[in-house]
This record gives sequence, C-alpha cells and structure tokens, in this order.
Amino acid sequence: MSLLPTLRPRVEILSREFIDRIIDEAFEVNATLGLQFEHPRALALLAEHGQRVDPDKERAWLSRDFVEKAIASAPRSFKIWNVTGDAAIEVGGDTVTYDPGSAAIKVLETDGSVHTARSADYVRLSRLVHHLPHIRAHSTSLVPHDVPIEVSDYYRLYVAVQTCNKPIVAGIFREESFPSVLEILKIVRGSEQEVAAKPLAILDACPSSPLRWSVLTSHSIMEAAKHGIPSEIISVPLTGATGPVTLSGSLVVHTAENLAGIALAQAVRKGAPVVYGGAPCLMDMRGGQTPFGSIETYMLDCAYAQIGKRFGFPIHAYMGLSDSKVVDAQAGYETGIGVILAALSGVNIVSVVGILY
Repeated sequence: MSLLPTLRPRVEILSREFIDRIIDEAFEVNATLGLQFEHPRALALLAEHGQRVDPDKERAWLSRDFVEKAIASAPRSFKIWNVTGDAAIEVGGDTVTYDPGSAAIKVLETDGSVHTARSADYVRLSRLVHHLPHIRAHSTSLVPHDVPIEVSDYYRLYVAVQTCNKPIVAGIFREESFPSVLEILKIVRGSEQEVAAKPLAILDACPSSPLRWSVLTSHSIMEAAKHGIPSEIISVPLTGATGPVTLSGSLVVHTAENLAGIALAQAVRKGAPVVYGGAPCLMDMRGGQTPFGSIETYMLDCAYAQIGKRFGFPIHAYMGLSDSKVVDAQAGYETGIGVILAALSGVNIVSVVGILY
C-alpha cells in the first residue's frame, strides 16, 4: 500500500519576481556598499578568499560570485541531537520546531507578580520544557541575575543540559565564553569529534543592523563553523530605525546580512551548518517601540522565510510572542497567529513562543 504525501497549505506574501528583486538588491548592497566587519580575523579571512577589504574602515565588499559559492556549499538541512544523543530533530524542509526563545530578564508568576529572573526560575522552566511534547527544543531563554554576568551565558547552558534532555538554542555574550561553551558540549558528547557529529546546540549570531558584524558575532560564527556547531543568524533591521522604513527595504538589509553571515561561515569551513533567520520588526514611531506581535512584523517574518526558502536554507524566526504584558486575549491572539503563520510559512525553528515582550 502506498501512502499519499501530506498536503500542507502555504502562506506566501511575495511573488517570485519580487523575491528575485530583493535578492538581487541584497547582492548589490554587499558588493557595492559593503558591510562592516569589526573582527580583524574575519576581514583577513574574507581577503584570503579574494574579497576586497579595508582594515582601517573595518569594511568588506562581498562579490556575488563569492556569496553564491557560499550559498551552494551551505547544507539545506541538518540534525540536532538531544543530550543523551539517542534522538534527533531534522532542521530543514517542512519540519517545524518550537523553542522558548532567548534572553528574557523578568518572570511573570501565576499570581500576576513580576520579578527579575533567577537561577531557580530557569531550572523550573527547563524542567517544564523537558516535559512539553510540542516544544521540541530548549533554549537559554532566561538571563539569571543571581550569577555574575561574565558567566551567565554558559552558566545557562550548564543548567540546561542537566535539567532537560532536548536540543538547545544558545549563544554567547562574550568572546571569552566560547571555550566554556565548547567544553560543556564536549563533556556531554565525550569528544570534540562527537560535538560535530551529533550537534546538541545551535548558537545564535546577531549582526547589528544595518550591515554591521561585530567582533562578538563574527567570532561566534567563525568558531561555531570551525567546530561543526550550527549557527543561527538573527538579523534585526527595525523599519525606519536600523533599516529602511519600507518593509521591502528592510527585507533587502535582512537578506544582505544573512548572506554575509553564511558566506563568513562557509569561508571558515565549507558545509558548515547555518540557519537563515532573524527578528526584524516594525518600529512604531509614535512611541519608539518595537511591536513584535504586530501583523506588520509577522509579514516581515513570513516574507523573509520565503526568501530563505528560495535559497533552500533552514529558516528561523521569532514568532509566537505577544506585546501584551499579561496573559490575556491579546496575548493568546498574537501568540496563536504567530505560531500558525510560522508553520505555514515554512519556518523550521520558531523561537520565543509564549514570551510576553
């Protein structure tokens, strides 16, 4: 007996022609305007691959041919494995994985009180995620304020691997933290070879819009690629602030920053796993606010998912969150719309589900 393929509706808000135009403009931005790379090693690496760089201005211009070769060498899917190494999640294709997101600094209790996040809160959340079947990945979702900020990034990973068996989306706040993160992953897996063979963590790398790759973010991308750890690019152009005021203009900036990050990762090691992602947002000019649960922000997310899928990359997005400050109808509506749109747009890693922004 043969099984018919599952039919899934798809949300697509951009035409194929418009996607091509955005991609062409992103290539042009990278080749003519260039991007700021603050890390000297990133500039040197790009120069070794024949790209024009200006170390004094910390700037690099990436040719279309160079970026297209990087696109071709980046994997279209990869697996992340749980702590015990006996189950994996496919990242790519039509698979959808939800995780609790990153870097919340406060906790809303059931009685309505709010307090600064502490280690005990993260332990509670971590154990809860372990038992939630529809949240298939964990994340360093709280920033505990009862530990020194210098260790808080890898401290969260240390807590997570002891309290939850699921793969984890993490990241670093300081360059000096990467060796500690790698050491934790090596202890869990048993060797550096197994860290690459069965990746446990995806590390976020956040360029600073517009068109700037900081020392920290470049360092994270390069070290992750070197050690076979997947990176997740979080490009965050804000319309009218750190990106053009139009949605389409901000999509060009978002595309350019993602392609630059993928090119840097592939320059370190061909085949390095990278997720095409971000958290672009509408900038509300009336109050200088960033409404992540607004329909315009979700339109940006759905649109860049289409663009990333055109390349064939795994997709990440910050969707399924709310701008409400309490658990109410607004929170339910914005969260529900976000998680549905993410799945229908082909997003593979959906972060910050349930967070009140």
